[in-house]
Amino acid sequence: MLYKYTAMRMDGKRPQESQETYSAGRLAIDSQPPGLLIQLMARQRPVWRRSNPGKQTFTHSSPPAKSWLQVSATFRGIRRRHREWVLAESILGGTMAGRKLLVIALSSVLGWAHGSIAAESAGSDPAKPPEFAKAPDYSKRAHLLDASIRTRLLGRWSNPVDRVIIEITTIDLTSGALRGMEWAQTGPAAWNAHELVGWVNAAPAQENMDSVIPVTFSTTLYEYGTLPSWAGFLRDDQIITMHYLIWPNRRYSWDHVSAFQETWTRIP
Repeated sequence: MLYKYTAMRMDGKRPQESQETYSAGRLAIDSQPPGLLIQLMARQRPVWRRSNPGKQTFTHSSPPAKSWLQVSATFRGIRRRHREWVLAESILGGTMAGRKLLVIALSSVLGWAHGSIAAESAGSDPAKPPEFAKAPDYSKRAHLLDASIRTRLLGRWSNPVDRVIIEITTIDLTSGALRGMEWAQTGPAAWNAHELVGWVNAAPAQENMDSVIPVTFSTTLYEYGTLPSWAGFLRDDQIITMHYLIWPNRRYSWDHVSAFQETWTRIP
């Protein structure tokens, strides 16, 4: 299939456009969907500057090092485009680099067109926004949560950094939702109860890969206005986490998030 594209140049003492057509070479595209209209265009704009600041006169300086190549595709009333920045000589000289960029751009719009056909055959209209599910479908879970995960996590835990105590009281094995309580041991929040919420997840173990149980939990320290959260994983008898503490007021704009590493062990 022979494609041609148009290079836009600026000629004369004032910016004026003229068109020249260059062969882009033969591109083997055997799977073009019927009804797909493809237009290729390469545009090059030389640099213009005022030669006399007080008058409307222009002089032409050296051509720019780069131009852009655009492939526009119209398929079933929908228009898409793919644009690549290229060296000017790659376009105007019909070089191998220019032809490779054409293949990349054409592959982009052809992939979009074939995706539209696949979506249509699946019963959806690519022109319409997707329908958002009303509720999560946990039957699609990568790996079912079994009772052993709940057994390993339920109970009280603490860490030696801030000596906070958490108690995980429930884990929903369908959703992975985690709930419990948190207590600080010092300051205005000492021994006040704070709700703990979080998630547990899992995936099948893979050969030659390190496998853990992902765990996150967070709470609200309403006495300070801060939001602490922990994200990490369960390995053996420890919950290894990064602790992120969000402060509402700090001296510097970049200092609202504090981060620590904390390892939790079970309290007998």
